[in-house]
Amino acid sequence: MTNKVISIIVISYNRQKSCFETILNVQQLETPEGYFKQIVVINNGSDESYNVIKNLHIDYFRSTKNLGVSGGRNLGISKSVGNYIVFIDDDAIFKYEDSLVYLIHKFKQADVVGFAVWDYYANKWDLPVKNKERRKCDEFYNNVFWGGAVAFKRSVFDKIGMFDESFFYGMEEYDLSYKAIQAGFKIYFTRNIVVIHKHKISGKYNIKKYKGMFENKCLVAWRYLPFRYFVSHLIFWGGFLLVRSKSFIHLFDSMYRLFKKLNKRKVIDTKYIKSVSGRLNY
Repeated sequence: MTNKVISIIVISYNRQKSCFETILNVQQLETPEGYFKQIVVINNGSDESYNVIKNLHIDYFRSTKNLGVSGGRNLGISKSVGNYIVFIDDDAIFKYEDSLVYLIHKFKQADVVGFAVWDYYANKWDLPVKNKERRKCDEFYNNVFWGGAVAFKRSVFDKIGMFDESFFYGMEEYDLSYKAIQAGFKIYFTRNIVVIHKHKISGKYNIKKYKGMFENKCLVAWRYLPFRYFVSHLIFWGGFLLVRSKSFIHLFDSMYRLFKKLNKRKVIDTKYIKSVSGRLNY
C-alpha cells in the first residue's frame, strides 16, 4: 500500500448511466500535490451491461452476484491500493473539485471523515447527525457517517476489520462506526465536502425494507449499547414496523429473525457518543 494514493471506491448495481456520471465527476476532482487517484468500480452483480464504464481509465471488477452494500464495499477495499479510501455512491457526485485536497487536511484531525450529503430531488440536507444545533455547524466530531459519503485511513480497517457482511443493506455504517469508536478512532464531519445525491426514492411501500430496518437497528443496539437502549430500540422500531405493516405477523417474524442473530455483546463507553450529541435512545 502507498501513502500517496487516494482510492475512490464506487459500488454499482444496475445503474450504468449514473455510475458513468459519478466516474467522470471523480476523474475531474483536483488531486492533492504529490498524490495519485485510483478509481475502483465494483459491479455488484448487475444485470445491465457496463461495457461503456469498462473502457474508462479505472480499475473495474465485476462480482458474479450481488454482495450487498457491505460485501461490495469490502470487495472494493480489497482491490484498492491507497492508504486513504473514499466511498461515494453510484448515483452521486462531489460538488467541489477541491474535495480531495481538503480531505487530506482533515485527516490530520481524525481517522474517519464524513461528508455532507445534499438530497438532489428532495432539495434538502441529508446529514448523519440528529441534534438540531449541531446540524447548523460546519464541522465537528461525530459518532457516525453515511456510507456513500465518507473517507477512511486504511489503518482503521487494518485494526478493526471491514464492513460486517451480515448487514446486506442498512446500518452497516453504525456497526462500523461503533467498532471504530471502541478502538479509539475519531470520526469527523465536514460540510466543506459535499456530495450531491441523485437518488429517487420510490413512494411504493416496501415491507422488506422496514423489517430489515427494525432488525438491523436493534442488532446494532444489542451489540454495542447498554441494555436499556436495546429495549428502547425494540419498542420504538417495533412500533414503527407495526404501524407501517399493520401486521403483528410481520413484527413477530422480524423479532424471531432478530433474536436468532443476537450474539456476544461488546458494549462501548457511551461518553463519546454523548459528548458529540449522538442519539442513543432509538
